[in-house]
Amino acid sequence: MRFIVTLPLCLLETEGFSWSQHGHLKYELLGSMTWSVFGMTLGGSSLLYMLIHRGVATSVTSLFYLVPPTTAVFAWLLFSEPISPTTVIGLLITAAGVSLATNPRFSHIKRKSSVTIRRNSDSDA
Repeated sequence: MRFIVTLPLCLLETEGFSWSQHGHLKYELLGSMTWSVFGMTLGGSSLLYMLIHRGVATSVTSLFYLVPPTTAVFAWLLFSEPISPTTVIGLLITAAGVSLATNPRFSHIKRKSSVTIRRNSDSDA
């Protein structure tokens, strides 16, 4: 369905596409396309389904918060984009939050609340 919207816009594009520039391969383009196809699409989706299948959906959703910091690091590595002090602070805060959310020491708090919900729903039946 979304192709109905995007196809006319793609046909309006007049700029050509080339994997090389002045006879040299664009390694940044090749690297980012490879990462997009294999790393994010195949690897990320497979990891997501595997983690959901194992029943750790809360940890999986917490890991989504790591996408922007990871993107900033890869932009720095692949495209030499500067990382500002604000970006580093945000990365550290995000990493700390995700580690707290996925830490097994705090999982007993989650389990108690889910057990209480299950017991109440069992008594209603």
